Amino acid sequence: MVLQSPKPNMLSRLLCCSAGPKGLYDKIQAMDQEIEKWADHPYPVSSVFVTFETEEMQRRVLKAMTYPKLCKGYVDSKYNFDGHVLEVTEPDEPSSIRWDDLDESKIVSVAAIFNLVNISLFV
Repeated sequence: MVLQSPKPNMLSRLLCCSAGPKGLYDKIQAMDQEIEKWADHPYPVSSVFVTFETEEMQRRVLKAMTYPKLCKGYVDSKYNFDGHVLEVTEPDEPSSIRWDDLDESKIVSVAAIFNLVNISLFV
């Protein structure tokens, strides 16, 4: 036996902005399908953030994978990913990272700074 929840009346739909459990379930299913559709496409990666259990583990990785840029051709192949040498740097604090702008190109960043400077000078 399947339990059916009562349909919300018009007033509760207006006040709660809810379509009821069935409507919410349908919305979630539609969102899941859209996420699965977009997840099948390959996307270029701009940065990867890795967190470590301990600071000692982080220090070990930084020591092993930090090298001068001129030595890229001599780096051990186990530090490559898909033929690219991984560049490892110590990260900024999470609160100082602008998470929404991580994949912006340099041109977009420079244009935004240029516009900000021009607006602040002329206001």
